[in-house]
Amino acid sequence: HSVALGRLFQHDLSLWARELIGNMLRILTHVLTVLIGVVAALLLSPLEGILILGCVALVAYGILYFIRPVLSSWAQKLRKAQEVTMVKGVETLASVKDIKIRESLGFFVNTFVSSYEGMAVAKSIMASLSQLPTSILLMLGQVGLLAVAIALWHGGSFGGEFTSLLALMVLITSRVVPAVSRVFASVSSLLNAVPW
Repeated sequence: HSVALGRLFQHDLSLWARELIGNMLRILTHVLTVLIGVVAALLLSPLEGILILGCVALVAYGILYFIRPVLSSWAQKLRKAQEVTMVKGVETLASVKDIKIRESLGFFVNTFVSSYEGMAVAKSIMASLSQLPTSILLMLGQVGLLAVAIALWHGGSFGGEFTSLLALMVLITSRVVPAVSRVFASVSSLLNAVPW
């Protein structure tokens, strides 16, 4: 359908240019931040650094594993809803004379509104799902920092060991976890822009 092709040019090409290329560059910068944080963590405390970074990687993979299929499904629904909305809009505009003669404006308005509603719902759900991995990872990072601090304090660790491990945790939760979260957000946006 020519309207679907019009939607491709009107929406998808600008989305690909903005989201695809921009997100690839953002992912690169955030991955570099993560790598620098990983190297610093491993230099400060190799054993604890590996353990903490392994936990962060495992949780990050788990979150992405569960969110990605849902996000891809909603991206497909959004594309379909955008296409239907574009077709309904063009059909309505092309049928203005028939609408006036048959007085069927309500039917065309209702079909356009229902298709537009589906598009708006899909867009809002995708926006929420895109932010979910970031929020979960940041929350788990802060909870992990508090849990380690409380465990070390109750375990009787004070002085240099306590301070160095806490500094490592602060480094990971303040630099690495937010960078991983931004990678997730960029990957989610990138998945939304994928044309297939």
